Amino acid sequence: MTDLFAGEKNVHIYSTLTNAQQYPVYRKSPQGENILEGHVHINGDAGLANKNLITSLGAYTPITPEALQHLQRSHVFQQHVKNGFITVREKPVDIEKAVSEHTSVRDNSAPLTPEDYAGADPDTDAIPSTKGSQNGRGRKVVTQR
Repeated sequence: MTDLFAGEKNVHIYSTLTNAQQYPVYRKSPQGENILEGHVHINGDAGLANKNLITSLGAYTPITPEALQHLQRSHVFQQHVKNGFITVREKPVDIEKAVSEHTSVRDNSAPLTPEDYAGADPDTDAIPSTKGSQNGRGRKVVTQR
């Protein structure tokens, strides 16, 4: 597929999602069927350590205004914005400043950290899990035997 959104990328997307996202872009055929034209890619990797063991707080992706129009029609993109994982800005800012304003904690695909084990009793074989978390916000330690 070709890049449907080539041109000046003056819309700035900040994400605290662990994985990169591909939001599909469809057009209607004359028969009314949805035909995939391409996708809008938003970078991820927040909370993942890179090869130098540096963990980023968020990811930055510049996109075109046309791409933003397609994203605003995407239910999944709207949910990511509503849940505080994605911020859209007209002017670029420092990534740490942008993601510090996000209302989300971590998404469910974020790797486990030592904080996930905090307060757990080692004698009960507590395993950190997202089981019991609400809408993917935060982690809850559950005991599995």
